[in-house]
Amino acid sequence: MWLMPVRFEPKHRLIQIILCLFRKSLNCAAMNLSQIKSGQLATVTKVNGDVLALKLFEMGMLPGEEVELENIAPFGDPIAIRVGESKLCLRLEDAAHVEIELKAWKE
Repeated sequence: MWLMPVRFEPKHRLIQIILCLFRKSLNCAAMNLSQIKSGQLATVTKVNGDVLALKLFEMGMLPGEEVELENIAPFGDPIAIRVGESKLCLRLEDAAHVEIELKAWKE
C-alpha cells in the first residue's frame, strides 16, 4: 500500500531539484583557504581579486600549486601556509579570496 509509485508533479519536481542541488553542494563545495584545517593538503584552484592575485602569484601561489596549513596565530589570524618550499603568512581576509580543492590529510 505504501509502495505506490510517486508521480512527479511540479511540487515533487521542485523537491527533486532542491535535493539534487543540495547533494551537489555537499560533494563539490568550493572551499577557500581560510577554511582549511591544520594538516590538510589542498590545491589552489583560483585566486580572486586583481591586486591580491598579483601579489600572491609573485609569492608563488599559482593555480595548481599544493598548499598546507602549518601554523595558526594565537587569536586565529593570521595563518601560516606552506606553498611549495616556502612559507607564507596571510590574513584570513586575504586567504578567503583563494579558492582551493582539498586533497588529503597529511600523514
